[in-house]
Amino acid sequence: MPKIKEKNFPRNKSLTGFVIFYLVSALGIIVLPITVHANHTTEHTIEQLYEQIKVLQSQIQSANKAATSTMFSPFTKTLFLDYSDLEVAKLQTVLKTDSAVYPEGLITGYFGALTQSAVKRFQEKYRISPIGIVGPKTRAKLNEIYGGAQETKNFSLKIISPNGGEQIAINDTIETSWFLSPAPPLTYTLILSLIAGPTPGVVASMRPVPESGKYLWRVLSSITQSDMVFMLQSGNYRLKASLYDGVPCLGLCPSTVQQPKLLNEDVSDAPFMVTKQTTSTNY
Repeated sequence: MPKIKEKNFPRNKSLTGFVIFYLVSALGIIVLPITVHANHTTEHTIEQLYEQIKVLQSQIQSANKAATSTMFSPFTKTLFLDYSDLEVAKLQTVLKTDSAVYPEGLITGYFGALTQSAVKRFQEKYRISPIGIVGPKTRAKLNEIYGGAQETKNFSLKIISPNGGEQIAINDTIETSWFLSPAPPLTYTLILSLIAGPTPGVVASMRPVPESGKYLWRVLSSITQSDMVFMLQSGNYRLKASLYDGVPCLGLCPSTVQQPKLLNEDVSDAPFMVTKQTTSTNY
């Protein structure tokens, strides 16, 4: 930092204008005016000025550190247009990680029009009303994805049943089960679907995910596939379980729809047989 000579400071005058100019030029930020009272000596005033600059530099360093560690610090405030705060910088930092949500990626600490648009895209992605304000629902989703829960994002998922070799008749009701750890948040979705058979399609969409790890599947004679319904044909199938951090679009989705993140999935170890229902001859 350049030395400030005593002769540059007129005695017994306010240094407000100089302090503002010096801090803006030296730190590259906008700060509130700092007035030094006229009854101080010039030497004491210079010492005060240095101390205040050091405090501001420390605050800036803390802000930068907070912005880089937001993956583990929760959001607590309601944020909206024209709001300025360190939490806005944290918000911009996490939104920047998704270029489709916040392509500009500017971290300013000021909630302007670009940040508002990014918040709306984030809300649309996670099926929250896109009003551009970080309220309770949006805060909860941000904390779920980028807060402390981020440390437990490695989910273990394993299908238990049916896992191969079973024979299932159409119109029967069977129990599907899986192992999932840790327990996911209530906003997560588990999708069960038939794959690798004559007519693959979605069996069930569960949100929240049942804590029991079980689902009673009524094997209907029809199955939904890309917004269309097909007759379920006999054949060998596998069951796939997919865990998402939101509600995915399962049909013919518009290109503007942003899918939630697929966190993990598992498939039956071996095929099982789906057959036509046996007709009883006992009258």
